[in-house]
Amino acid sequence: TSQKVEAKLERLNDRLSLNVDISSSDSLKDKVASVLAGLEKKKKEAQKRFDDAKQENEERERALQGDVDSVREQKSKCEQKMDSVRKNIDENGKEIMRIRKELLDAKTYSSQVRELNSEIERFKEQIRALEGEGTRESLKENIDADQQLKDQITSKLDKLNADLVSAQRFSKEQAELERIKQDIEEKTTALKGIIAENKEKFVELLGSVPTSDYSKHLKEKTAQIEADVSCLRSTVSSFQAKQSSLEAQLKMLAEDLRNKESELEKSRKKILGVCGSENLDGSISQLNQCIEKARKETGELAGSLAMYQRYIASLKAKPCCPLCKRDFTERRLAANLVSDLESKISRIPLQAKNMSDDISEKENLFNAMQRLKGDETKMAQLKTHDIPKLKQKIEKLKAEQAALETQRGKEEEILESHLFDLAMANSLTGEAEHTDRLELDINALRRSLASKSPRVQQVGSMKSVDIILSEIQDLTSQAKACDRNLNNFRSQQEQFHSLDMSLKDAQSAKLRLESKMKEESILYEQKTKLESESQTLKSSLESLRRELQEHQRQLDKAIKAKSNAMSDSESVLDRLRSEVSQRALEMEDLRKHFDKIQEYHASGNPQMLQDVKKKLDALKVLGQKLETDKEEKTALVRRLEQGLSRQELRERELKDNMHLKDLQKRKLQHTDKIADIMEEMRRAGLVDLEVEKRKVGERIEKLKREQRMIESKEGELRVKIDAAKKELSGHFKDAGKKYMTALKEMHVKEFIGKDLDMYYRAVNYAVLKYHEQKMKDINRVIKELWRDTYCGDDIDYIQIKTDTDDKGLESSRRSYNYRVVMTKGKVEQDMRGRCSAGQKVLASLIIRLALAETFCQNCGILALDEPTTNLDRSNIHGLALSLGKIVQARMKQRNFQMIVITHDEEFLRLLSERNGLAEYFYKVEKSEDGCSRLQKCRLSTIM
Repeated sequence: TSQKVEAKLERLNDRLSLNVDISSSDSLKDKVASVLAGLEKKKKEAQKRFDDAKQENEERERALQGDVDSVREQKSKCEQKMDSVRKNIDENGKEIMRIRKELLDAKTYSSQVRELNSEIERFKEQIRALEGEGTRESLKENIDADQQLKDQITSKLDKLNADLVSAQRFSKEQAELERIKQDIEEKTTALKGIIAENKEKFVELLGSVPTSDYSKHLKEKTAQIEADVSCLRSTVSSFQAKQSSLEAQLKMLAEDLRNKESELEKSRKKILGVCGSENLDGSISQLNQCIEKARKETGELAGSLAMYQRYIASLKAKPCCPLCKRDFTERRLAANLVSDLESKISRIPLQAKNMSDDISEKENLFNAMQRLKGDETKMAQLKTHDIPKLKQKIEKLKAEQAALETQRGKEEEILESHLFDLAMANSLTGEAEHTDRLELDINALRRSLASKSPRVQQVGSMKSVDIILSEIQDLTSQAKACDRNLNNFRSQQEQFHSLDMSLKDAQSAKLRLESKMKEESILYEQKTKLESESQTLKSSLESLRRELQEHQRQLDKAIKAKSNAMSDSESVLDRLRSEVSQRALEMEDLRKHFDKIQEYHASGNPQMLQDVKKKLDALKVLGQKLETDKEEKTALVRRLEQGLSRQELRERELKDNMHLKDLQKRKLQHTDKIADIMEEMRRAGLVDLEVEKRKVGERIEKLKREQRMIESKEGELRVKIDAAKKELSGHFKDAGKKYMTALKEMHVKEFIGKDLDMYYRAVNYAVLKYHEQKMKDINRVIKELWRDTYCGDDIDYIQIKTDTDDKGLESSRRSYNYRVVMTKGKVEQDMRGRCSAGQKVLASLIIRLALAETFCQNCGILALDEPTTNLDRSNIHGLALSLGKIVQARMKQRNFQMIVITHDEEFLRLLSERNGLAEYFYKVEKSEDGCSRLQKCRLSTIM
């Protein structure tokens, strides 16, 4: 080993020019110290060069970044000026278009004025023509005269109408006879129509159409159907009760099955977590073999230590092979073999410790497996007995439930048929009652017709009805003639008024056009001024565009210079850093070899080696004895653990028995309580409910008889009401039906309104919940992205706040007011007006990414256009990190793509470092012809 160290010292001295005299007679320690001093000096020199180069590169990078920021600021100012100039040009263009439109309209003003003059003359000519037919004063006099004549005729007509009423009063008896005949005919027709309309329903329900007492036959049939329906409903209810009981039993068994399966899965996972498989016995056997093998290997390792030490002693005494006794040709080979054996001996204690730790871990695992014996027994019980038995019970109950469902369906079909017949009977009740009333009315009218006198009184002292009617007709024709004259005169008066209004409108329009024609010269001056301003702004815009191109070239040049400088500085720093590391490693390696030599020389003499060998032999004997004791103790522990697992199973069985005893005791208590409750019911008289039910049934029958008597009286009253209605005018005909129809429509609309209101509230609640959940998701993503991206400490995170206008649920629309707030600590503030341009851009970008993450899960394309605008370097680094996390999270999505458009190569480099999945990027350049060109480049070119 000393020769190796000296050779290494010579190589280091020659390679690094340390100027140390290795060939002198100094001790190895002095030589090593001299070389270490030289290496330390070389390391300090390399470290100094590295620090100087790093400081110089940082100053150069700051200067280049300052140039880039300055050029970028000038470019931004130029772009703002261009936007302002473009806005002014657009505003001037809109104003010029408006003026041009007004000037084009002004060219038609003269022709419009001429047309208005001709219209004014035409209106005046028409007014003169009307005045030639009659002046306005004479027209008014004619209207007054005709109105007086009409009033006189109207008074005469009123008098004649009164005479006509008096004359008609004496022909009342004849009119009454005619009315009775007409009523009989109408009611007979209505009766035949109702019977023909409902003939099929009566035949289907009663078997034939009754000849009389329709309501009586229908009520008897209705009572029979109601009794059948009541019986069927009780049957269906009993089926429903049985089904409910079966469902409750199924639910309890399913819950018990879930608990058993959960317990089985828990035991299985517990065994899997410890053993790695469900075969516990096989795992225990395999682990026991591994433990025995590890113990054997530990013993072999202890034996190899003694063997290696014996070989080393033999080699030091005589340089020959310990096995074949062959002499080494060179002493160096024997020294190398001794060095290798010593290296192996130095590793044996660590290997022995690792093996001992491994054996301890496996023994702990073995003990844990032994404790799982009870769980394995329980799992076998659940798998082979408890769970199959529960599943069998569930299948049996499901079969019973299906049979009950079939029987219930049949009974419900019969019930539906009877309910249909009952509904038909109820719908015919009104028609049957109406038919009975019509028959009563017809019979009453026929009796009244037979009792009336056929004579009609004649009175000669008054004018006859025909004469009065003739006079009324003459006066009516005179009144109509007066009305025609009045209408003609009033029509002429309206023509005068209409022509006057048209003349005034034409004159006012002419005045407006003449005033606009005077403003034409002013519009020309405004147009010329705006056009000159637009031309000046366009020339200014062109100069700004050239200036912007110059700034862009300067910016590209500065960025390229910065990138080249950073690349050169990184290569220099890497080279210097590797040199410093190399010197440190060489010093550490030299110290390590020298320490080994020192340790070897300080270890003692051969006598100590012999003592150690004797102690090692004694320890081996003791180890074998302890190993035997350990095996005996292990067997004892295994037996105790098996007994412990059986005791745990016994404890669980005893606890189950105690729980069963407790349940039986509670059952007896509940049985006593039920008996007490039944006794209280008997004392309270609740057992006699059947007697009470019969009394109530008799009372119901009595009330029904009274109801039928009242209904018969009601029928008589209806006959009288109908007779009274006939005396009214035809305006009130079918008022009852119309009222019922309107009432039904009103109630239907009320129910529809309530249903729509409930539906609106439900939909509105669902929309609000969906909006609230989505806003929570968006704010959660925004918070994560902001904390991953933003590098400042003035804002912890941002989020979107929503404020509703709170118009209430009755409002047809609900609007939201969104605002972005920033949070520091527990204080929230609006970002508007309180953040920088870079923070605004970063917030906008993060909000859009959050919206895409929340609402575009099925859309795999995420496109970003210039995301680093107005961002500083630290936030650009954070943004690249966040985008890398998004790509890593969604890379398993089959159609996911992220498209980034950027001028920042540094940002592109950061993205490629964070991602590592992309190999190429597309670069847009200008060709020599000025056309855009796409170039596919490898990402390694910018790394």
